[in-house]
Amino acid sequence: MTGRLPPYDINAEESVLGSILIDSEAIDKIDGLMPADFFSERNMFVFDVMKALRNNSEKINQINVAQELNARKKLEVCGGAAYLSHLIGVCPQSLDVDVYADIVTKLAAKRRLIQIADQISGLGYDIKNDPANDLDKAMQLLHSVQRSSIKTLELSNLRIIKTQPPHYVISVNGQDMKTTPEIFANKEKFALQVMTTLDWKPTIQGNQAVWDNTINKLMAAAQKIEAPADTSLDAEVKLAVLRHFQNKGEGTEVSQIQGGCFYVGTINGAEYWCFQPTPLMKALKKEVARPVAWDLVWTMMLDWGATAHQFKVGTVRMPLKLKCLPVDFAHDLEFGSDNPDHNKITMENTATDATPVGGTDNPQKEDDEF
Repeated sequence: MTGRLPPYDINAEESVLGSILIDSEAIDKIDGLMPADFFSERNMFVFDVMKALRNNSEKINQINVAQELNARKKLEVCGGAAYLSHLIGVCPQSLDVDVYADIVTKLAAKRRLIQIADQISGLGYDIKNDPANDLDKAMQLLHSVQRSSIKTLELSNLRIIKTQPPHYVISVNGQDMKTTPEIFANKEKFALQVMTTLDWKPTIQGNQAVWDNTINKLMAAAQKIEAPADTSLDAEVKLAVLRHFQNKGEGTEVSQIQGGCFYVGTINGAEYWCFQPTPLMKALKKEVARPVAWDLVWTMMLDWGATAHQFKVGTVRMPLKLKCLPVDFAHDLEFGSDNPDHNKITMENTATDATPVGGTDNPQKEDDEF
């Protein structure tokens, strides 16, 4: 294999990065992609910065990426601001970011196979070693890019929610897996989505039957859930609000509340999730298929038992004006199993580690007021 270039696609790599620079939220569609999957070192650096910005709830754009690269002393290595402009020009829109990412991921897997094959080949040429020992080492090398462990694949907070357009939301090991009726009705597509969502790669040899049985149990468990015939706009908004707060979590500082977290406040002896409307409304615009305005959302919330209150949050002296929802405001949307252990399924998981090839919190402040 001497003299042969490893497989890679620079155009696909640049298209991934360009898509994210055009649409910051495109990175959420490619959770499984890792910086080490990029063949180009500068592309790896750029994507690593993008992941860091996203983890810190910061906007991914040309200016922020350039500033972070400069802070890491990598801007010049990556070609400066001119290269970031080039990336934007490469990809006119971000709709196919998952297609480009899939190409990058598959070629990275090929390169890892080549690396392992070269090392195994070296064992074969060393005639001094015992063949049995070399075979053991070869097997270890094959498994060195994987991590295997017995884990529990667990469905919880099960929901099959029909919205417009229809989609299902199933919580698997604490992660929301959004799927469509078409995918949910197809075993192969459903299995692929579980693997993609959880980075869950079942071992092939001797475990295919176990994996098939696991998927069958998952689908059977989820199909037992009784879904409403139609989901009203009120229920759709309620679900979106619930998922927003569950994803953001509790905050104890003003900056966290401004970033979309909720503050747990007590009013007349009852606990409430207290929040600022701006980050919530931004989330609702993405999650709810039908357009909703704050006045309409607040009217719905009043029916759910909402109120407004002032709280002293964190170290800030001035009280913060917050909208508040009872902690059980969405109890009627939960369709869980009566037996919490009913949907726990144990099997072998093999998730691929990202092995580098060829190279080496502050939430945004919301100033809008409703």
